[in-house]
Amino acid sequence: MQSLKDKAPDFNVGKISEQLQKLKEQATEQANKLGSQVADKVPALPSGTIQQDVDDYLLKSYRWHLNRETIKKEFKDVIYDPEADQRTVRQQLEQLNRDYFSQKLTSRGDFLPDQITEITEQLEGIRTEVLNTVQNAEPQQQSQDIRSRVENYLRSTGKEELNPEGIQRDFKTLLSDPEAGFEVLGDRFKQFDRDTFVQLLKERQDISSEEADQIISQLESTRDSVLSGAQELQEQAKSKAQELRQKVEAYLRDTKKEELNPEAIERELQTLLEDPQAGLSALRTRLSQFDRDTLVQLLSQRQDLSQEQVNQVIDQIEAVRDNILQAPQKIAEKAKEQYDQTTATIAEYLRNTNLEELNPEGIQREFTNGDFANLREFIALAIIVPLQ
Repeated sequence: MQSLKDKAPDFNVGKISEQLQKLKEQATEQANKLGSQVADKVPALPSGTIQQDVDDYLLKSYRWHLNRETIKKEFKDVIYDPEADQRTVRQQLEQLNRDYFSQKLTSRGDFLPDQITEITEQLEGIRTEVLNTVQNAEPQQQSQDIRSRVENYLRSTGKEELNPEGIQRDFKTLLSDPEAGFEVLGDRFKQFDRDTFVQLLKERQDISSEEADQIISQLESTRDSVLSGAQELQEQAKSKAQELRQKVEAYLRDTKKEELNPEAIERELQTLLEDPQAGLSALRTRLSQFDRDTLVQLLSQRQDLSQEQVNQVIDQIEAVRDNILQAPQKIAEKAKEQYDQTTATIAEYLRNTNLEELNPEGIQREFTNGDFANLREFIALAIIVPLQ
């Protein structure tokens, strides 16, 4: 917009801004619906990622530097920051695996296959160890975070907004966590008993004891509703996970040896494991039961497969599993790319369009039929990507 002001100081830039804002508002409702549907499927997009640090470490270190002792001393610090948000760290660690490490080391071209295998196993061992540490630390950090947000909500929310409808809407949103299971939420909510709510509301001078009682009853009802919903979802997830396990076991047990080739495994397991309706947390829960040890036990029961063939099949299964878990990250990255491209196109449009065409009718026409016909998608991406 500044370029327009410089181009024509007396031009009514306000009308252009108003028209663009109007178009954005037309798409906002649709975008919010889309955002709520995919919010738990698309992980955050931090500016600096563990994957970038790993790439730098594996691709830029001298060959002689990547030895067992040095990796043992350094790699944990490459992938772990105890001060960082533990959920974000976990999400990023889950994007890494043996195959990823192996691909990076192979791309260097200066390691022998046996050396790549040895280094990869050590890296994966450290990653698994750190991931366990993060998974143990995450609940406490999340509990502290929600405690702070609840305290702020009860201290700063306007009295007129602390009505049954407002509490049901806002407090439920505050407590909800698609990635947390029933037990985790139950432990997290123990800190929010009636006495806690009483003490927090006592600090306010604008709320009487009678009003506080009514508010607290609604807070407790909303808290219990969120917990009940989580329990119901967890029971559904357990049922789905058990069903999936039975199908995978049957596939690995009954499929003919000649059909256990990479293409067939990818095709069949993609069908079995993928669920477009499941959120990232649900997928992670279902797929976590298929770790390498479990797959080894399942396939070792077959007498027609050698140990080498068993490992080859497991490698392929793990690749399919990891691709499914990484799909939401790829969606988010694509969304950000489209968002950036569209932002640049709009800037170019405003810089280069003749002033007489920058009127409400012209803008509406261009955004409906021209290069910006996908404005609604652009707005959706603009809303979804920054909020994850």
